[in-house]
Amino acid sequence: MSNRRLAIDGIKKSLKGKAKQVKGKAKATVGGLTDDRLLQAEGRMDEVKGVILETVGKVERKIARKL
Repeated sequence: MSNRRLAIDGIKKSLKGKAKQVKGKAKATVGGLTDDRLLQAEGRMDEVKGVILETVGKVERKIARKL
């Protein structure tokens, strides 16, 4: 995979991760407001998945810069 392709993939993953975090935060908030613990848990899990995806994207971009 080329440096440029790796960097672009990293950016895409970071953006998807950030979007997943926002979605998760919204879910968790709605779950809290409606006393739906399952929805809260799903939201928190989405947030964690988003953080992981964003981190993977950042690592890919750093690797692309070093190559």
